[in-house]
Formats: sequence, C-alpha cells, structure tokens
Amino acid sequence: MGKVRTAAFGAHHSLVVTVDNQVYSFGRGDKGQLGHANIVTQGGDETYLESLPKSIQDLMNRNVIQVAAGDEHSMALSVFGELWSWGGSPFGQLGHGGIMDIRKPTLLSGQHSMPMNIKAICAGYT
Repeated sequence: MGKVRTAAFGAHHSLVVTVDNQVYSFGRGDKGQLGHANIVTQGGDETYLESLPKSIQDLMNRNVIQVAAGDEHSMALSVFGELWSWGGSPFGQLGHGGIMDIRKPTLLSGQHSMPMNIKAICAGYT
C-alpha cells in the first residue's frame, strides 16, 4: 500500500484511499462492508475478518478520492462524482432500494434520480 490520501473509520472496519487512488479495507466484514464480496476463512472458521489492508478490486482504476464508513456500510466517491455503496443495509442506508446487504461496491449515482455531481460523502451510525 502506498501513501495515504484519506481514510474513514467505521465501528469495526477501516477504509483507506492512497495517493494513486487505490482503495483498501480491513477489519470486520460480516455485512460485506469490506467490499471484497467474499467471506474470509481463518483456521477453518468463518471470521469475516481482514487483519491487513486489502485492495478492493471493484474500485481499481475508478479514480476514488473519498471514502466513508458507517457502522456496517461503506461508500466511495470518484473524482467524476460517481458514488458506490456496499455493506449492511438494514434500514436501506445503501440507497439501492432495499434492505439487503450488498457485499461489493455497487454504483449508486445516476440511478434513482441521484445526481452525478456529488462533491462529498459521509456515513453515520446505522
């Protein structure tokens, strides 16, 4: 991992954007908030844990400039105003029209009358 541009910290997970616009995540990912679309297995047990920063492949070459981490969800914003969200969505906080968890970054902007010129993002507790 290179030099860090920005980072965000959720309840039990962290997101990092490097100066070369790569996005990494680590920590607990039981709701998909790490964005790796898989469950990590350690010692034969499903732990939902990534103890070292791991690149989020679906956000490679997407020019991500900002990330946000909620309690069980994550978001990423590109220099072009594109917005992705993923993770737990028990109250619909991902914005994809449902309450299903999404385990990998899913484009949100340009859908559901969402503008494409988003300038900043943040995430809260739920």
